[in-house]
Amino acid sequence: MEPFIIEIIDTKSFFDYLQSTLVPLIAIITSYIAYRQWKLEKIKLTHDLFEKRFKVYKHFQIYKSKILQSGTCEIKDYQLFVSNTSESIFIFSEDMTKLKRNFEEKGMELWAIEKELESDKWTKEEKSIKINKRLELQKWFIYVDINEVFLKYIKL
Repeated sequence: MEPFIIEIIDTKSFFDYLQSTLVPLIAIITSYIAYRQWKLEKIKLTHDLFEKRFKVYKHFQIYKSKILQSGTCEIKDYQLFVSNTSESIFIFSEDMTKLKRNFEEKGMELWAIEKELESDKWTKEEKSIKINKRLELQKWFIYVDINEVFLKYIKL
């Protein structure tokens, strides 16, 4: 039987080999961790943007439903809508800014017509014109489809 011979490895060359393989391995692991963190941050940013956009969407729905329920726009509802949707110019593109402006303008127009109709100074014809204008505005709020506009923005 042959004697068991233990070959002694040169420790200097072993540590040189270990050192040369550990540095790239650490770099690869660090790169992978950085990539995963970047990907998670991107997902978090998308989720945060979704939350902000959905909040604005809810305020559009609330404002529209209040107008449809009452048939007019109350000044407090208008102010609340403007306040709660003010960040929309930063998180949406131009089409949403136009929709918000339309909601504000038509809401104020509806409010102004309602206030004018409370007065008795109008002739029957003038009152009829104002009532028709109010009806036009109410129809606009009925038929405006905010879901269509928001659909492209509210996706995760």
